[in-house]
Amino acid sequence: MQNILIYGGIAINIIGALLLAIFAIQTWNQYRQAQKMPLRMDEIRSKWAGRRKLSFGLILGGSLIAIIGCVI
Repeated sequence: MQNILIYGGIAINIIGALLLAIFAIQTWNQYRQAQKMPLRMDEIRSKWAGRRKLSFGLILGGSLIAIIGCVI
């Protein structure tokens, strides 16, 4: 049971980090395409904030699960 929690937490961390990297690359490409459109930039920033929260939430959740697995 302990190993499942530890490896599951690490897997969730990796998924969160990969999602964060993918979202960052997508956002960078969108920024580059919409450099002189301020309304479009605001829309891109709001999408990025939501995606960033999701990714960091996965990373923090995975860390907590792995720590719980280590404590048990």
